[in-house]
Amino acid sequence: DFLKWTNYMHGWQVRHFKLMSDGYISYSLNKEEAGDSRGSINIRKMILQLHRTSEVRFDLVTPTVTWYLRAHNPSDRDRWTGLIEEQKLSTENTMSREGSIQALEDSSLQVVSDLNIKLDELNSF
Repeated sequence: DFLKWTNYMHGWQVRHFKLMSDGYISYSLNKEEAGDSRGSINIRKMILQLHRTSEVRFDLVTPTVTWYLRAHNPSDRDRWTGLIEEQKLSTENTMSREGSIQALEDSSLQVVSDLNIKLDELNSF
């Protein structure tokens, strides 16, 4: 659990965060309501920023939303930010591999198509 900045009226509130295997981070009000996500961020589309002066603060920044978070202690922050960075790298590598595999498949299909056209030309003589 981390403290999440909610607004000026309520300030920092405890929220339960979950790092998902599909490349998202989601949060809920508490562990019991973990299935009722209040929001999620795609790890590939976010930037993790450590706070300049606080050892427990970090922000998750996307083009549309920023989550301001506070861990209970510096080691919790370091553990979580490390896990988030690992998941981000893993997700990016998976996407890169999938893109490379798709490119190879597309290229192979084009070669097979070109060979079939050549065979048809040869058979017509």
